[in-house]
Amino acid sequence: LLYEYVTNGSLDQWLFSSEEDENRRIWEQRLNIAVGIARAIAYLHTECQQCITHGNLKLENVCLDENLVPKLTDFGLRTLLFKEAASSSETASEKDIYMLGQLLLQIVTCKRVVNGKNLQQVLDELSQEQNFGDIDDLKAVERVVKIAMWCMQIQPYLRPSIGEVVKVLEGTLSVDGPPSGFVFKHDNMDHGETAVEGEEF
Repeated sequence: LLYEYVTNGSLDQWLFSSEEDENRRIWEQRLNIAVGIARAIAYLHTECQQCITHGNLKLENVCLDENLVPKLTDFGLRTLLFKEAASSSETASEKDIYMLGQLLLQIVTCKRVVNGKNLQQVLDELSQEQNFGDIDDLKAVERVVKIAMWCMQIQPYLRPSIGEVVKVLEGTLSVDGPPSGFVFKHDNMDHGETAVEGEEF
């Protein structure tokens, strides 16, 4: 397989490398990356001749070019290499939406693990830990966290479509908060796997 060379490496490296610590705190850049990832998934799901699911969406599989434009890698390979058992309750595209929600939370929090938090707790921590420029930035942060939590609903039918996710991230569609009982827990996972999971109580 041949891939385009990207100067900024993976999103995982860009977010968590100490050398990029200052840059990764720039909210506008992270928001643009999040929007770019969602648009890429929307293209795979809705604009190809047939729906292409990613199946392995995580920080390591998003690369950034010199302009910090995200490029998805490894899409579709898991489906081709490993025939997973079909689930009547969750389609492959719905799994992509769930993984996108995990990714969005990691981008907005700059943390690999968001553990035992509900919506307000996440927003309170973000306002304390990060320096957002103005009220518009804070509104955008809240918007991203809300749609991420909707993406991570345990019941697949509650998750938004990828088109709705894109519109919310772009700010052209409003979104309500997730169910009040929705919080996060951390499961032990192998290195490289995402470590954010949602539960409903």
